[in-house]
Amino acid sequence: MGGKRTGTGEQILFYAAPLLILLLSGCALHDAQERAFSAQLRNGDTEQARQVLDRSDRIIDDKALFGYILLFSDGTSAQYDPHMAQVYLDRITAIYPESPYTGYAAQAVRLMKRADSAERERAELNDKLLQVRKAMADQAAANAESLKALDEAEKRLAAENRELNDRLKALSRENEKLRSQQERMKEIDLNGGRKGLGH
Repeated sequence: MGGKRTGTGEQILFYAAPLLILLLSGCALHDAQERAFSAQLRNGDTEQARQVLDRSDRIIDDKALFGYILLFSDGTSAQYDPHMAQVYLDRITAIYPESPYTGYAAQAVRLMKRADSAERERAELNDKLLQVRKAMADQAAANAESLKALDEAEKRLAAENRELNDRLKALSRENEKLRSQQERMKEIDLNGGRKGLGH
């Protein structure tokens, strides 16, 4: 299985606290295994949550498949595995096309893919920013005898530096929003309804 996702520099996306939304008009879960899974997921104990699913004989299949997808699509989880999230999405879609959990599962995988794409772009921009900073330093050394040329080059590079910083900030905000949406997927309990899942 995949490991926990990390990035260069600031760890992003992964700090919104999960809450449980009780579904079907807010009624409490009745099955002990479902309660155990939801509690472990809320507490971030994804290893224990995985064990609950693996040994469950009472969680209905579409709920269990959705539970696995939540674990595999969560970047904070030691169970994080985009490939397996897609495999389980394909499985729940094929077996339970009419289940509401199939829709939730598709949304969870879409959020995961968007977050992964944003993280890759953030890493690429960070690398480019480092290159620009190196270019600024190299330009400064190369143009030490030409103050005018140095000033123009520094202004151009500083403007590019500001633009990249602005883009990184925008990506960080987007990543925070995506992570918040991913965490809201954990708010779906396994009892068939929902209580205010946001988009």
